[in-house]
Formats: sequence, C-alpha cells, structure tokens
Amino acid sequence: MNNILSIDLESWIHFYEGISPSENSWLGVERKKVDNKFIPSSTRIILNLLEKSKNKATFFVLGELYDWYPEVINEIRARGHEVAYHGHDHRLINTPDELQTQLTLSSSFLNTFRPIGFRAPRLFLQSACMATLKEHGFTYSSSSYGPFQSKRLISTIQELPISTSPWFGHSINPLQLPRPLSPGLLLKENPFGSGLAANILGRHTSYFINRQNRKGLPTVLMLHPWQLVPPKQIVGFQARKKVIFHHPLFFPYTLNRGDTLQYLIRSHQFISFEKYLIG
Repeated sequence: MNNILSIDLESWIHFYEGISPSENSWLGVERKKVDNKFIPSSTRIILNLLEKSKNKATFFVLGELYDWYPEVINEIRARGHEVAYHGHDHRLINTPDELQTQLTLSSSFLNTFRPIGFRAPRLFLQSACMATLKEHGFTYSSSSYGPFQSKRLISTIQELPISTSPWFGHSINPLQLPRPLSPGLLLKENPFGSGLAANILGRHTSYFINRQNRKGLPTVLMLHPWQLVPPKQIVGFQARKKVIFHHPLFFPYTLNRGDTLQYLIRSHQFISFEKYLIG
C-alpha cells in the first residue's frame, strides 16, 4: 500500500527557534550563514535516498529557504516531488492576519510554485485560517495529528492529519483544530506518524505502519532533514543540555536515528499528498 511521506524542509536553526524563543536573534542573511549550507547538503541526500527507493514525497518548504537556496527547491520539483508550503520563517501562526503576513513574505515562492498544500509551523492551525488558505489557492492542509479516518473538509480545504492511533478502543472523534502534539493527545493516542515518535521508535515505526496498512489505511509520516541527516547541532552533548532545559519533551529529537529513519523510507512505499489526492 502507498503511504504518504512528508518532509518539513527546515534547518536545524528552526528546530532551536521552536524550543527557545531567544534563538530568534538570528536574522536575515545571518540565518543563512548560520545554516552553513546544511539545507542543500541534507536535501540532496534525502532526494538521492528517495530516488534509490523509488519513492516520492511532499516537501513542505519554508519560504525563506527558497530565498536562501532557490536552486535546491527547484531541484526538489525537477526530481518529481511535490513542493508545498510551511510558512515563511516557521513562526507560530495564531490568526488569519498572521497567516496573511507569512504568505506576503513568501510571495516569490508562492508565485513560482503555486503550491496546493499547507502545513502550519509547529502543527498549530486555527480553523479560521482555512478561508485564507482557500483564497490563496490551497486545497489541502496537513496541520494536525489524528487517525487517518478523522480527515475532514474545513472551508472546502481537506485536512489530512499526521497519523495517530488510539491507545484504547476504536472510537474516533471528529477532528477539531487546532490539534498539535500535546500531553493530552499523548494520553489518548499514539502519534506514530510524527517525527518525534519516529525518533523514539526508530525501525519499530514499521510495525505501526504495517498495522495501519492491514486495515486498508495509509500512514501519513512526517520527518525533517535534521532527523534524516542529523547535524552535530542537534545530536551533540550541548544540544541535549539545551533541549532538556528548554523543552524536555523534545529530547528524543537529539538521538541520532538517521540510519534507522532512512530504513523506513527504504522499507515502505510512499507517495506525495498531491498524488494521493489527484491520483
């Protein structure tokens, strides 16, 4: 069965900004300098991995990464993958006005690629933002966590959640936004499609993908470049200290699981959201 693979195209810089607001001191051109060509090198490793495994993926791209490395984003599309949108600079989006600001900042990227898919930074999206997405030509979003069966239309935008499965029972409540990863969600569901769970489970993620497939349902899997090609800024000792201090829930991200996560891509069949929706 074809599953859906999504890559949130982010630098390790954006990971740190998510756990520690003080890291927002990196601005403009300096952010690209600090990235130190991590995005070009890691993205091409991932593209080669996908080519060898004969898989396709959706890359949710930050608009500022197109400003930094337009040739890399062009290569993603040239090699047959879907280019979708992940906001401009990974800032949390709370309102339609904040979403509009991000869209305006990314006008060059949006006018070039005309993406139909959106994923909110930090998987936090209010239902009120769906009308804005519709106005800008988006047809689907993957900005929540939930069982695949809970996918739904909101303002004609198809919301396709990153895969979870209930710990107990089989009841599936209607999907309500926002639905990010939270302690409350973790008590009720196993977010096996999340990047965090992949870093905890490693190759054992295959068990949950196969179990989902046996039910006739695809898995929506989310990974990041800094997971598949982990830099020292994520898996080093200093990184672990910083994560424990600022956001201990994200400690599993500091485990070097690059080889085991690449195993997942080689072991399962994956397509993009666009291919799943359009056929």
